[in-house]
Amino acid sequence: MARLAQVSIRFKRFDIDEQRFQELGTQIDAVAARIAREVYGRGVEVDVVLEAGSLLVRITVIGSLLLGGYHAISEYKDFKEGITLLVKDANEWSSGIYKEVLKLTGEQKADTFVRRDMTPGRIARVIRQLEKVQVPNLVVQEEFQQIARDVQAIERDLEPEERRLIDRGFEFMGLPPLEKLCKPDLVHEERRSTLSKGEIEEIARAPGLSSQQKRKRLRYHNRFRVEEHAPRPPRPI
Repeated sequence: MARLAQVSIRFKRFDIDEQRFQELGTQIDAVAARIAREVYGRGVEVDVVLEAGSLLVRITVIGSLLLGGYHAISEYKDFKEGITLLVKDANEWSSGIYKEVLKLTGEQKADTFVRRDMTPGRIARVIRQLEKVQVPNLVVQEEFQQIARDVQAIERDLEPEERRLIDRGFEFMGLPPLEKLCKPDLVHEERRSTLSKGEIEEIARAPGLSSQQKRKRLRYHNRFRVEEHAPRPPRPI
């Protein structure tokens, strides 16, 4: 299934004990499920990750591009509009998550707030870039490389049926299918981390922890399907 949206929220100075950390995790689960239902309806999955130290909240919503709420995507004439709606929903979902996390933490503003429209955003970007290809001399080598990176990421996320849907939509727009766009000789991308470049640099600058401190590092992870009711409790990690 495709990653429809992701939000990363970091508070550099946020002290929290283990009990409150676990409570915050279940509270964020409930908030993430509610907002996903409001924006996407049932049938999507939500992946919630919390890490203490400086508090990091990363939430991803995962679902099929064939969801009933996005039936317009399967109608060729509305393909581009359907993708645009998915990008719009990703932004709405991210904004809703951010507001609720601020309420739960009692903070006025996060030190870092990154929203990502993930697979729908990549598809929309590929469409824009390929439409520019129709005009000679407007696309440079760097843009072809960006297309290749996006296509590789899209293919990793999609199920075969979803890929066929995207290919049919591209065909209707006069664009080549995904497999003919992928340029593995241009890009060798490794998915080593979902952290942003800034987050990785911040971690690298942080002072080293003792072995005792490392053992006490708190981490919360729960992935669940959004239904009518609240999410199930997370599995111990």
